[in-house]
Amino acid sequence: MVIAGTEGYTESADSLIARYERVSFAEKYESVFHLMPEKTSDVLDIGAGTEADAAWFAAAGLGCSPLSQRIAFEILRKRFTHRR
Repeated sequence: MVIAGTEGYTESADSLIARYERVSFAEKYESVFHLMPEKTSDVLDIGAGTEADAAWFAAAGLGCSPLSQRIAFEILRKRFTHRR
């Protein structure tokens, strides 16, 4: 089963990941960089992917728990299915 909008991702994953990781953390998040915590904090990185951003948080002295998008969606699906 292919999720709409993800067609071709598997075949292109290596090049897409390489392109993503070439962009610095500050460049990717320039518009929200001012919202980053200035003191020690814990960060939940939902949709962590390659965990490059989690590594940046850790290097900046922040605690970081990376959570893959697939696992996050599964947790939410179970939570909302359970409520019915």
